[in-house]
Amino acid sequence: MKRKRFEKLMISQHKSQARDIRQSIRAIIELRHYSEGRKGVLMVYNEKAECFTEATLYPYGEMYARIQRGQGAIGKES
Repeated sequence: MKRKRFEKLMISQHKSQARDIRQSIRAIIELRHYSEGRKGVLMVYNEKAECFTEATLYPYGEMYARIQRGQGAIGKES
């Protein structure tokens, strides 16, 4: 799945404003560039476990499927 398709699906299925979803997707792109550039370890905060974990960025198709299942789209959450 390409970024544009992911963006359109997210906009159509969630009640957030399109501007907010596009901003979030831009943030994901920045995280992806940061992690691929190996500029450092990318960490996210896991509210359930109350700790920081290393982020795992999934492809858009898998990220969308995880969101539909109610799982975390970024990070090593199950």
